[in-house]
Amino acid sequence: MSAPKAGINATSCAYTSETTNNPQRVAFTRMLAVILSRLFNIFKVTMIKLSLEDIKRKVDELAAKLNAPSDLLPTYGYSRDFAYPHIEIDSVGLLHFVVVERGQQLERKTTDNLDTLLYWIFSGVTFSMSCTYELEHRIEDKDCRRIMFDKQEELLGTLSDTWRQKENEEHKKILKNYPFDDLAGLRATYRGQLRQQGYTEIDIDKLAYEKYPKN
Repeated sequence: MSAPKAGINATSCAYTSETTNNPQRVAFTRMLAVILSRLFNIFKVTMIKLSLEDIKRKVDELAAKLNAPSDLLPTYGYSRDFAYPHIEIDSVGLLHFVVVERGQQLERKTTDNLDTLLYWIFSGVTFSMSCTYELEHRIEDKDCRRIMFDKQEELLGTLSDTWRQKENEEHKKILKNYPFDDLAGLRATYRGQLRQQGYTEIDIDKLAYEKYPKN
């Protein structure tokens, strides 16, 4: 056992001696230690100072720019249920975006970055606002998502172009799997009419797509 121990000591001494005798390496090591220490202190201070009230203040400030309805904004530290989001901060300062419905947690996203949390909040807010906008400006022979997606990106772009770009990428992912279907609304209305007339679901599906084929 003594030989390996001596070998380890010899290696450690050689490394220490080499480092000590290399001014550039010593300077780099010290500089790295200073940078890491400063980053840690910045992170620690940021986490300690951020509170639910700080987040609420920032959310309210951004919501005012959109004239967003207060009912779409999250609560802080508690849930009002019914799939409304709320914000939590845990004991180490991590930020949580949580959605609860009928007492069941549907979603929990966690970050240490305030900008990310704000994007999550306003992605939901602008989605609801764009849905309302689409209902008021509906075009029968256009996929409702054309208006919704454009409006949501416009609203987010008012707050942050980075957020707009993020949402645009999310929309692209959705459309890759579920492309625009401009006649979907008309087809749905026609399906309802056929259902009232007593047609079977198989016949309804066949007739609806014959009259309003997928583009």
